[in-house]
Amino acid sequence: MRETPPEQFTVRFKTNVGAFRMRVTTAWAPPFATRMWQLARLRYMDGARFYRVVRDNFNPAVPHKPPFVIQFGYNGVPEIDNCWDNKMTSNDTAPVVPPGNLRGYVSFSMGAVETKTDQTPYCTYPIASYCAIGFSQNIFINLANNTRLDGPGFAIFGVVPAEDMSVVDRIYGGYGEVTELCPAGSNSTYCNGYGDSNQGVSMDRLVNPTDGGNRYLITRKPLLSYIRSMELLSCKGKSRRC
Repeated sequence: MRETPPEQFTVRFKTNVGAFRMRVTTAWAPPFATRMWQLARLRYMDGARFYRVVRDNFNPAVPHKPPFVIQFGYNGVPEIDNCWDNKMTSNDTAPVVPPGNLRGYVSFSMGAVETKTDQTPYCTYPIASYCAIGFSQNIFINLANNTRLDGPGFAIFGVVPAEDMSVVDRIYGGYGEVTELCPAGSNSTYCNGYGDSNQGVSMDRLVNPTDGGNRYLITRKPLLSYIRSMELLSCKGKSRRC
C-alpha cells in the first residue's frame, strides 16, 4: 500500500465475455493511479461484477440518450468493500487532463459536494454545480463522449485501447441503471427500463453485510458480466517490480 506506482502500467481484466486492457498513466491523476496500482497488486477485482451498465435508454417517457458508463470495483464481500468505502481518499490534487472523459477513458466513481473555490480548486467553478470528491475502489469506463463530467472533476487516469472496447461493449447491460438512481416510476434520463420494469442493481443491497455482495448479485442478477481475474501486464519508468 505504500508503493509508488510506475510512470505507466497496464492492467488486464479477464472477463466472462473476453479480456480487455487498461493503460494507466500516473501523471494524469497520481492519486487515482496509485489506487489502481494498489488494487491491481491485490487483485482486488477478481470475481467482481459489472454492476452498473448504462448503455441504452429504454424509457419511452424521455428521448433516447447515448450510452453513458460501465461501473465496477466492488469485489463482492461487503465487509471488505465497506471498509474501503468508509475510508475514502481525497482527490483534490488531481485536475482533469485532456482529452477528458471521452469513450474508453477511465475515472473513479466519487461522491458529490457543493462546488466552492476554496475547497474544490480542480472543479470548474462556477459552471459545475457540484464537485466530485472522495474515492475508494469503484471505477467507470466511459462508453461515449462524457466530457460534461470534466467540470465536476472526474479526472481520467487511464484508457482502454480502442481495439479492446469491443469486449467492453459485450458486457451485459440488460438490468439497467442502479435502482437508487432509477426508482420505480422514475422518468430519469438515466433509467434503462421504467416504472416497475426497472431491474437494476440496488447499491444499498450490494453493500449489505447480511444478504448483499456477490451472493445477492449471483442470485438476483445472474446475467451480470464479471471479472475472472485482473493482473498487471507491464510497467514503464522507475518503480518496483510489476
